[in-house]
Amino acid sequence: MVLVVGLAGILLYSDRNQRNSSKSTTPATGKTYKIGIAYFAPEEGNDLCIRGVIDGLREQGFVEGQNLTILKAHAQAEISNIPAIMQNFDSQALDLIVPLSTPCLTAACNIVKKTPITFVYV
Repeated sequence: MVLVVGLAGILLYSDRNQRNSSKSTTPATGKTYKIGIAYFAPEEGNDLCIRGVIDGLREQGFVEGQNLTILKAHAQAEISNIPAIMQNFDSQALDLIVPLSTPCLTAACNIVKKTPITFVYV
């Protein structure tokens, strides 16, 4: 236990220069942000997560239709469709990709090279 706590402390200390707590999440005036949400198949859990992401973005000042465009794509419950979705999103110059589900996150980590990724529901 002491070893784990010690290693965690070393990692946190070594990362101190990479942290920036003063970074603003307020949207830039006049810019429209584009995000892509990819998920495995339509289902209630995904719908709730998407609604939560949109509500959270709205609280930060990112409002769909004003300064935010959201692209949604699902793989129709076919894992073989996920890589094409990720490649498509990565080529569209999005500001962020949000993969929902473990298969989508795995594909995003392996395929997406140009766009930041954040995950919500895995």
